[in-house]
Amino acid sequence: MISSADLASPSELRQYKLIGRILEVSEETGHRQVPTESLYRGGHLLNADERAMDADLAAFKARGWVDYFASVAGIDEVVLKQPGADAGEAFEKFRTNPRNRVPAARDALVQWLYDEYLDGNSYPVINRFSESAFENFYGVPFTWPEVIRACTWLHSEGFIAGTRTNAGVVPRPSITPKGIRFVEGRASVNDQHNGGVTTVTNNHLKVEGSSGVNVALNSQNVNQSNSVTIEQIEQTTKFIGSARSLVPALGLDGDQQERALQVIGELEVESTSTAPNQGRLKQLMGKVLEIVVTGTATGVADALVAMGNGVIGSLG
Repeated sequence: MISSADLASPSELRQYKLIGRILEVSEETGHRQVPTESLYRGGHLLNADERAMDADLAAFKARGWVDYFASVAGIDEVVLKQPGADAGEAFEKFRTNPRNRVPAARDALVQWLYDEYLDGNSYPVINRFSESAFENFYGVPFTWPEVIRACTWLHSEGFIAGTRTNAGVVPRPSITPKGIRFVEGRASVNDQHNGGVTTVTNNHLKVEGSSGVNVALNSQNVNQSNSVTIEQIEQTTKFIGSARSLVPALGLDGDQQERALQVIGELEVESTSTAPNQGRLKQLMGKVLEIVVTGTATGVADALVAMGNGVIGSLG
């Protein structure tokens, strides 16, 4: 498996991009023999010149990733070996895995907004993110749904501000003081421990209670009240943002995802009404959690249920 630590240096990242390119050409042609011309021609995309690429190929040969014959004229082709193909596939899986891309998109968006803030552009158009240096994850551009998901989460967690549409996007976001502190402190927004989903403590989920109201884990007969404080609404809003952003990662089928988003939407409507009803908030949050635990990604579900239970408990 590959982690971000394996790609920490420019040379390591360049080498993984190169072996990925070799694998790509091999799959396109259906042959393990890959002409080096196809690699040199794209050398500028790998931030390498011909000499650096030759050194990388020599390193690959030493690792058993490729084989080749070097003549006086240079290396005409390389033969991709199975360990090299495995390394290329591992790199591709790493940079296309939603579990890696979702949190990376959040950090990328905040970093972009910080640069815009330094340039005096406090409310940039979100579409310009795709033109920035932060618009990709190890060479794979972020998709628009990924950008929207990152926007929704960052807005709910207080890292960015701005008017959010029903689709979850903030057309002209601005970085908040909280976001600035995280960037300047060289921290990831995903490492916060104040209301974020950061730990998993229970892999066996059980929703208790009835009518979707008393659903807190290890808690029964939760008393209901119709009085809702500002702090409770803020906690509910954070849960809504986290739940909405994590729905695609829960392992739900299409119908379940649609139902989850529908109930989350109803919860958001209730929480933003002029007089939110505490019992209604707990009921809708319970329905969300009941759907969450039907997914196959139990670790993600566990974290979200733990967060939801905390909010339900705070509602009294």
